Amino acid sequence: PAPPSPFHFQWHKRMDQSPRILIIDDEERIRTILTALLKDEGFTVESARDGFEGIERARTFCPTLVVADLQMPRMDGMETIAHIKEHFPDIVPIILTAHGSIRSAVDAIKQGVYDYLTKPFDNDQLLLVVRRAAALSGLRREVEELKRQLSMARGVGSIVGESTAMKVLRSQ
Repeated sequence: PAPPSPFHFQWHKRMDQSPRILIIDDEERIRTILTALLKDEGFTVESARDGFEGIERARTFCPTLVVADLQMPRMDGMETIAHIKEHFPDIVPIILTAHGSIRSAVDAIKQGVYDYLTKPFDNDQLLLVVRRAAALSGLRREVEELKRQLSMARGVGSIVGESTAMKVLRSQ
């Protein structure tokens, strides 16, 4: 089936800084385990049972990380991530798969996947990957905020004037 396009809804960008993880997997048991594991670690977590539902959830949940199964009915994990990244280019995607191969891992990494884990996964390994991905996401947001601040500071510095008001503006 074709992916939902054009999108008939508004995408909302969240301004909070806490990592939000969207789990997309067709196996309910995996979704339940991952949700419990990640919530116990303090993450905000939502899940979806397939790519279409994942895209729909992403529009309101605004994830910073997506953990997606590679092989799912209707839409695979890579296609799902590609659609979500169209609206949230800074998400950090992680792929889980029971059908891993070196070729699919290399292809996923080339397409911007942060990590590629095979099922059954080790909980500690998964948590390590998610923590690192969350840290990367936080650093990316920090860099963007610093760029924005630098751009604003440069803008003020290029203003010409020597009045008291201008001096106060430059000193801020």
